[in-house]
Amino acid sequence: MSLKNRSKDYGMQDYEQLMQLAIEAYTNLNIFHIATYEVAYLKLDGRNVIDLPPDFIDYTKVAINLCGRYYTLSLNSEIIPPRGMDCGIPLDHIAKGCCENGTFPYPVDGYNFVPHYRGDSLIQTFFAMGGGWSQAGEYKIDRDRRQLIVSGVPQTEIVLEYRSSGVKVGEKTFVPLQCREAIIAWIRWQLAEYGHINAHPERMKNNYFEEEALLKDLEYTRTYEEYMDMFYRSWQQGIKR
Repeated sequence: MSLKNRSKDYGMQDYEQLMQLAIEAYTNLNIFHIATYEVAYLKLDGRNVIDLPPDFIDYTKVAINLCGRYYTLSLNSEIIPPRGMDCGIPLDHIAKGCCENGTFPYPVDGYNFVPHYRGDSLIQTFFAMGGGWSQAGEYKIDRDRRQLIVSGVPQTEIVLEYRSSGVKVGEKTFVPLQCREAIIAWIRWQLAEYGHINAHPERMKNNYFEEEALLKDLEYTRTYEEYMDMFYRSWQQGIKR
């Protein structure tokens, strides 16, 4: 609507076209310039296969929750998509306390998941043991079919942290204010490129790259407060002499 206001065009006949261009612009920014991370709780089917979320770009962590402890799975790119396999150890065996009898080591080193909401509950952080623990199961990302394949996982729910396009399907998409000018510049570039508006495509392209550069500077430039936080965090109190 900001773009239409600048063009003094208040008709809605091209709204769907502009919306699609805005989606493509924001997706492009999330792929190459800004990072949007999400955490999804995904259910396995009978073949130990999960369809990746529609906004999935790349994954950062794949884990399972065993009795409140989070274990990242081990990458195995040689996994063959299973057919009708049962899903690892039966859940009733997990419920009887296999977590406590030493089957899985307690995480002493690992990773934090990004803070997120699960329903209405804010999850500040999840701690997960690093990969390489094959006893917690293995995974493979099939990018062609956009599927996650697992093997030997003693759970039916997978916790996936991934980089998102930022565009939710069937949900509200909140676009950061700082992305607005780059998105508008991208739309004008595409409209000029394909002859929908009377403008020079090369000039519109340069305008977009200028807005893109400003966005990247904003994303990667630390504020004074962030710098001081990192500076003081590195301090260690020594013995007074």
